[in-house]
Amino acid sequence: MDDASYKFGFLHGDLPGVAARIDDPRLSRLGLVWRGNSIAMTLQLGVTVSFPVAERDLSMAAIRRSLAHFYFLPPKPSHVLTQGGAALFRQEQNSHRALAVWLAHLLLGEALPPGANEDFMTCKPFAEIAAATFHLAVAVHRESTSHFLADYGSPASLWFGCMWSNAERGKHQLGLDGHPELKGKREKHKSFSLLLSQIEKHQWAPSPQAVAGDVTAWLLMDAQSLASRDGMFDDDSLKPFIRKIRGEMKKMKHSANIQLAYLLPDDSIYQTGGGKRLDWKKPAL
Repeated sequence: MDDASYKFGFLHGDLPGVAARIDDPRLSRLGLVWRGNSIAMTLQLGVTVSFPVAERDLSMAAIRRSLAHFYFLPPKPSHVLTQGGAALFRQEQNSHRALAVWLAHLLLGEALPPGANEDFMTCKPFAEIAAATFHLAVAVHRESTSHFLADYGSPASLWFGCMWSNAERGKHQLGLDGHPELKGKREKHKSFSLLLSQIEKHQWAPSPQAVAGDVTAWLLMDAQSLASRDGMFDDDSLKPFIRKIRGEMKKMKHSANIQLAYLLPDDSIYQTGGGKRLDWKKPAL
């Protein structure tokens, strides 16, 4: 599928590189105000996007502002992408745009677009995790005394910092910045389940090097710290977050439609699935 089509079938354009039509009502519901005559110009030429919202606001407009920024995720690698890298990068872009539409539904009550296809519906567990992260960011931002998190002026900006950080980490893990970190779904599920168990017991103690620049990790560390001192925060914020993440991870683990794709050094894309164990048949790097 070329750049003129939007993978998930609910936003489309009729010029190469266009992500959506300028008059698409779903864009205005996300709070986007475009200057210029196409979204392609906005994405490729850097035309300004304006958002009338105060930085410290936690209104619907503040959430829309963060959701609009999903259209620029993941951040583009600094090097020139190969053909395979460009294809995988477009796939990641499309996933984040679909995520933005799901989050407008989950956080703002916006209606889902009619006729959404299976690829779009596959994004729902990821959106549920992102929405749960938003609610945790709100709770932590209200209670935290962390100097690191205080640099984020609002819960919405803290949350988008997490989403940006996740996209950067994912871009690296998929191989868009070099060698991929090849892991299968079960291996990822196992390692993340261990992480959640440690946080639940207030025992997660990563090294500073392991979490450097990772906003989501700092959010989780602060949530763990608050929960260890405040039983109400633990019961009302951290435990519900952990339960939600576990539930969505279980759905992802057992969904045949959710697979992982990695860019290999020979510019081919390796995808999990088909019942194979990735740790048995890792391609030679």
